[in-house]
Amino acid sequence: MIVTQMEARLDSETDKIIEKISLMKFMFAADEATYQKRLEFELVQQWESLAQEGLTVQQFMVSDSAFHPIDNVAVGPITIPKEVASQLAAERFGVLHFPVDGVIHTLAFTHFRSRTVLPANQRRSRSDHW
Repeated sequence: MIVTQMEARLDSETDKIIEKISLMKFMFAADEATYQKRLEFELVQQWESLAQEGLTVQQFMVSDSAFHPIDNVAVGPITIPKEVASQLAAERFGVLHFPVDGVIHTLAFTHFRSRTVLPANQRRSRSDHW
């Protein structure tokens, strides 16, 4: 039940941020610098909101079958197998779980204009109950 609730929450957060990104792309179509600042602000706000609820998240863009940190937002690098990025591109949206270095990662993801946006990456250790 906890995993299902976490998946639903991460999926919801993904939808929310994509909606905000779409609106900001329209509002700041002629001003890329302002768009980037607002994007960073919105992603940090989302990160802080989820952190207050005890969810450790990292946010990435996925393109060319690789994970790319978002400037001024991503906490640090995360080793994610290339085949996971390819799987995200093939599936286009959803939630999936995979192990990296003994830690289970839960990714909520969706596409936005030929880019995959990963607003939420919740890490859980193998000892957690699924």
